[in-house]
Amino acid sequence: MSRSVYAPEFQSSLSLLGEDGTGKARLTEYKGRGRIKTGSISGVSSIAGYLYSPEREQYSFALIMNGVSASDSDIKSTQDIILRKVLNSLDSTKQL
Repeated sequence: MSRSVYAPEFQSSLSLLGEDGTGKARLTEYKGRGRIKTGSISGVSSIAGYLYSPEREQYSFALIMNGVSASDSDIKSTQDIILRKVLNSLDSTKQL
């Protein structure tokens, strides 16, 4: 999708990490460093989108958790831990 002529419209439809929509309260220390779409149904939770390096390189990601019986807050916390690790790794690569 990122190579499509519709990429700008598609990406602008996703929530900005730490700024708006379902991403407003998530990973606020990385404000603006990603665009996300979340979704859930009984026993399934997902988050997908794009993360950006400090140099604004774009990385696509998708996390789908199936068969989970944890609370919504525990699921979001787990997803955020994973995304935080990815974002931290993108930050550390610029120092190599």
